Amino acid sequence: MTQPGLAAQSSIQFYDQSAVATWPIKMRTTLRLYGLGNGVELMHRAHILDQLPIGVAIIDQRAKVRYSNRHLSELLRACPELTLTRGTLTIHSTGHQDAFARALAQFASGSADAPVAFAISRPHRHPLSVVMANLPDSTRRLPATRSIMVIVCDPDFAFQCPVPLLRQLFDFTPTEAAVGKLMLQYKDTSRIAKELAISHETVRKHLQAMFAKTHSRNQAELLHILLFNPALLHFTTKRDE
Repeated sequence: MTQPGLAAQSSIQFYDQSAVATWPIKMRTTLRLYGLGNGVELMHRAHILDQLPIGVAIIDQRAKVRYSNRHLSELLRACPELTLTRGTLTIHSTGHQDAFARALAQFASGSADAPVAFAISRPHRHPLSVVMANLPDSTRRLPATRSIMVIVCDPDFAFQCPVPLLRQLFDFTPTEAAVGKLMLQYKDTSRIAKELAISHETVRKHLQAMFAKTHSRNQAELLHILLFNPALLHFTTKRDE
């Protein structure tokens, strides 16, 4: 039985003692990630985990990748600190790889009863944030069959939030939605004014209108609201298929 490596086109095979389940990540909206053996309910036309703007991998206790979503595949291409070597997730930093190995050992032994987190420092860039956790019900399995979820976030990732969705969600004008999109890329008002070819004062007027429409009191609150909205998901269009 061949050990699966990095999933292509969101396809994955899970192996356990009771069944072999092919998982194309067409999950029901219940998002049940447990029960990877008999009776697994995973059917839905949407590739849900591929829509997340964070990297998600499911690995075994040896760091063999059983599944990775689209964003993690993008991170592996863009971040030299993370690589996939013969199907094994590896961190190219002795200290961070040691922390990763210790966390794996804790999950494999069953001694980790809570998620484990650490950051991977990078020269001239913000650190990558990593959180590891047992999949629900995974602790009931034998150590050799436990599945571990790894979530990786890159704060330097530039959100490509569709302007039409921002307009629909918040009743923004086209320019207000463009301002919001640039805010999600952590650009300040001076940079926003330059990219939109408008004055700094005009940007401030648009922000005041955006405050009123989102019931925000300041830019920090507005950014919080923009960050926590479903328009940030990677929606697949017919053009992408």
